[in-house]
Amino acid sequence: MLESQELRAAGHVAYSAYYDALHEDDYLLQDEMADPIAFIAKSDPDTMYFHQAMKQPDRKQWRAAVVKEVNDHIERKHWRLIPRTEVPDGFEVLPAVWSMKRKRNIKTREVYKWKARLNVHGGKQTYAVNYFETFAPVVQWISIRLILVLALLNNWHTRQIDFVLAYPQADIEFDMYMELPAGIETKYGNGKTHVLQLLKNLYGQKQAGRVWSQHMTKGLRRIGFRPSAVDECVFYRGNVIFLVYVDDGIFASPRGADKSTPAAPTKLLRRDAAAPAFDGRFNYRSVIGKLNFLEKSTRPDIAYATHQCARFSADPRRPHGDAVMHLTKYL
Repeated sequence: MLESQELRAAGHVAYSAYYDALHEDDYLLQDEMADPIAFIAKSDPDTMYFHQAMKQPDRKQWRAAVVKEVNDHIERKHWRLIPRTEVPDGFEVLPAVWSMKRKRNIKTREVYKWKARLNVHGGKQTYAVNYFETFAPVVQWISIRLILVLALLNNWHTRQIDFVLAYPQADIEFDMYMELPAGIETKYGNGKTHVLQLLKNLYGQKQAGRVWSQHMTKGLRRIGFRPSAVDECVFYRGNVIFLVYVDDGIFASPRGADKSTPAAPTKLLRRDAAAPAFDGRFNYRSVIGKLNFLEKSTRPDIAYATHQCARFSADPRRPHGDAVMHLTKYL
């Protein structure tokens, strides 16, 4: 009995020594954090401001990225150019901030994209004047792990997506005005005479993430998705699961959701004037145009189904819309 107790005690001492050695670095870090003085700042040479980018050897590519960003905002009507004299009294004109980033191939480290993102200077916002709540939920890591494990075990399809210019898809929450971005002038005037009245939820605002999250949730609900009662960033519709992390998402669905043929083998499309009209949930003609491009270039297998759907572009009915959806699910 005594020998057994001694063995257990010796084992406990050995395990304690092993545990302490294993976590020696953690203990050292705790000691350093108890009386911190300074930490070394680490900067990313591929991330910079506008004035820094204009001094780089690749400033030509940076200029092209700036022009593309501004044109994208203009085409989507994210703001309105107004004379500075039209800004109401008491409204502060917030600075515009450029965030520049080189994106590199993870293997070769070659630059494949120069990204310029235009932001409002959220640090200049005033509480209760142009923002209130700022919290925006994101999917929990345990939810991501669980769904991916289930997808692996059950051989589900998964697809990762990224929303393009996500935040500005939502309307602005408060009336806001922004200075013209550095490097930009218009034929109507410059930053001294004109400002931008924001119409959409531009990046950089304190509440931008929250406004986008609410807008996206409303849109998902409108097309039939419902949030989980456990994690509000997990959505369900039928057998499709959608996880959202800010402006990135993951779809997961059993393989049965896909179609094995471009068209239903036992159904022939007709004019069918008595059928209900197509509900317009997507631009029928635009999708047909994209399908035509695909079948002419790399997908001859969808030629017959595409041509059948294209016959009814002038007056599509619900069965025609369903046929297009069948075809896109096949792809």
